[in-house]
Amino acid sequence: MQRLLLKESLYTGLETIDEQHRQLFSWGNALLFPEGGELSGLELTNGLRFLAAYVEFHFATEERAMEAFGYPKTDAHHWQHTHFRREIRLIEERAATDGPSHPLSLQLHYLLQDWFLGHIRFSDGDFAVWLRERGVHEQVRPI
Repeated sequence: MQRLLLKESLYTGLETIDEQHRQLFSWGNALLFPEGGELSGLELTNGLRFLAAYVEFHFATEERAMEAFGYPKTDAHHWQHTHFRREIRLIEERAATDGPSHPLSLQLHYLLQDWFLGHIRFSDGDFAVWLRERGVHEQVRPI
């Protein structure tokens, strides 16, 4: 597994959203590649709980902006967020039940590295382009 990296080519140009993406990847790296070695079960569970809460904050920011600006693909984007929320909750439950494990780390890495990066590239990128075309990209603020 490699550290999570949010390349500049994936920046949306929406500073609020890009900063939240950077924070999500920073927390993901802290869970997947802890500096002091392996996390205890409690550390992992608490870290995942925090990550899930931050994801909620981030998705609420995006969804509020989509609704405020009348983005036509809000429902599809929200469905993707619902899928991610469900997956992160399953990982959190599995960590609480089984503790840290290599398969759990792989599952979290896949969710963040593959799924979330694809979501940023395509869905968030599409939203960012749509906003820029309307000249409102600098008005997206956290909730």
